[in-house]
Amino acid sequence: MFLKTEKAEIPMKLVFQLSTELRRDPERVAKIQALTKDASRPSMGYKGMYGLYNSEEWWENIRNGSMPSQYVSGVIQFVGHAGQEGNDTNSFVLLLDDGSTRFESIYCNIRRDMKFFRVGCRVDIFSVFDPPKVTKPLSPGAERSKIVIEMAVSTMPVASIIEEIET
Repeated sequence: MFLKTEKAEIPMKLVFQLSTELRRDPERVAKIQALTKDASRPSMGYKGMYGLYNSEEWWENIRNGSMPSQYVSGVIQFVGHAGQEGNDTNSFVLLLDDGSTRFESIYCNIRRDMKFFRVGCRVDIFSVFDPPKVTKPLSPGAERSKIVIEMAVSTMPVASIIEEIET
């Protein structure tokens, strides 16, 4: 586990682990690995410079810090739907400590954990960046693919937690 929810100042629930998701979908892993190995498709898949996706080498490069990573934490300001299909809640706006905001997708291993994504709740996200094979990115930032490894959310809004501590 990369996010240390048990050490958090507020009660947090780990709602997503990529490793759990990949165990459930070995076909997805096989397709991604095949694209990485397929030299005839130079614009699809990862370069594999940190190991083949989901291989022991890949996970070891995440654990030892060789693969670029990012930890983000903030408070949910808005929860809603992104995209053209459906209308299920699937994304949120996160207010970071520096006052900036960022748009994020909701990741959950168990659908019922979606209920934790509410305005005022804290979210912690650990992601890595694995470079795609494409050599000329179509847009800025596309030279590295963000992969969410873990996501945790507070079990209640931060304001409620602060009020309980003060009383």
